[in-house]
Amino acid sequence: GGTTTIFSVIYGGLLNPWPYKDSGRLAVLVTHNPSEPRFDRWAWISPAEFLEYQAQNHVFDHMIGGLNDNMMLTGSDRLPEYFWGIRLPISTLDVLGVNPLMGRLLMPDDARAGAPPVVVLNYRAWKTKFGANPAIVGETITLQGQPTTIVGVMPPRFQYFGGGNGPDGWLPVDFSNSGSFKPSDRTPVIGHLKPGVTWAQASAQIDLLTKHLAASYPESHPKEVTFRVLNFTDAGIDKRTQNTLDILMAGVGLLLLIACVNVANLLLARGTGRERELAIRTSLGASRQRLVRQLMVESVLLALGGAALGSLLAWEGTRVLVVLVPPWYLPGEVSVHMNGWVLLFAASASLVSAVLFGLAPAMLSVNKDLQAPLKVGALASGESRSRHMLRNLLVVSEVVLSLVLLTGAGQLFHSFWSLRHAEMGYDTADVLLAMPTLTSDLYKTPEKRNRFYLESLRRVRAMPQVVSATLTWPFVTRVRSTKIEVPGAATAGVQTVWFRLIGLS
Repeated sequence: GGTTTIFSVIYGGLLNPWPYKDSGRLAVLVTHNPSEPRFDRWAWISPAEFLEYQAQNHVFDHMIGGLNDNMMLTGSDRLPEYFWGIRLPISTLDVLGVNPLMGRLLMPDDARAGAPPVVVLNYRAWKTKFGANPAIVGETITLQGQPTTIVGVMPPRFQYFGGGNGPDGWLPVDFSNSGSFKPSDRTPVIGHLKPGVTWAQASAQIDLLTKHLAASYPESHPKEVTFRVLNFTDAGIDKRTQNTLDILMAGVGLLLLIACVNVANLLLARGTGRERELAIRTSLGASRQRLVRQLMVESVLLALGGAALGSLLAWEGTRVLVVLVPPWYLPGEVSVHMNGWVLLFAASASLVSAVLFGLAPAMLSVNKDLQAPLKVGALASGESRSRHMLRNLLVVSEVVLSLVLLTGAGQLFHSFWSLRHAEMGYDTADVLLAMPTLTSDLYKTPEKRNRFYLESLRRVRAMPQVVSATLTWPFVTRVRSTKIEVPGAATAGVQTVWFRLIGLS
């Protein structure tokens, strides 16, 4: 049950995390900085540079990206509301191969100059912002003061590439229309590998291309940064998440192994009490192979019974585990549940366990003189030396595996306890966080943005329930970085320093 529960998370979170067509061939352009060797970050480039990559690469048959666009959803019948949009090159949804739940996808005509604005909604936004209106397709909403027609709604799992619960909707964009972009507009580079192209070939060719483009786009190509491509899963799921799931799988695998050793020992003990039965069967003409098959069938039935009960436990355990997993731990498109592959894993693990740990007791039960138990006094003769040695070996193995598992669990619990009770240097009790997002059109100047934050701070401080309030920039979920070089320092070269600006009150 435990092994199947964790495997269901691994299958949904690592082996099949995306609802996209041929997701195993999707690659992401990432950057590697020697000053941060533990992390590879998605490369964000300008639309003009994206077109250069698209035209000059020889390893991708399709390239997709997208621009973040923070908008306001307004209307006479609703309060102003933040709407997180992503503007997509038209081919993006076709390349990903996910059909809409309602309506249609974005089409080439949607991106041409002067075309009526359209949007495809996220399933979550359709439910929360529009009340899951079944007739939503064709309705007109107001985004950034512009009437926009809803042409489709995507299925629940599709959330490209927003992270968490995904953006609120997707709008069309034409990267070749250079006059419509701001200097801050940046897009990731996601490509679909051509048939026959290996990951090593893709990385090598992209490395040459980035070096060629570095002279034209120096702001995207710092000297200390190198570029390469990663599988979409490796780029989209944190390595620490993968390592944690591997550790959990190893832990429940040890638990399964201990249980199997225990069952094998019980089968040995049961075999000792069945010596007379097996001897009678032999005297009646049963061959040793037939006796082994009989004992193996019994072991398989026992294992399949365990698989059935374990699957029921895993079904409930998976539901509980999904609730406990933090929202940032796995991409929002991950769907963790019991399915045919998980059930096949449970059955396979049980059958392998039956063969490995049922065969030895079966062989020992028949590979001896089965005439002896029929003789007078044979019932008191006790078990054979080989069976006694195997039982002792199984007991020792069980104790050793239990100690390994307990030691690992103790270390993990100690780490968990230490993190939960670590001194943060500040008290988080009764602290609330608000993260407003200001759209660029309504708050174009620093003066307007500062006026908004200062007025918000004044009003919050005036609330009788609030003891104190302050501002921090950027928000606590993000930090800023800068490059510094300290003359005469032991560590030579340019280093990255992370910082956050905070209010003094």
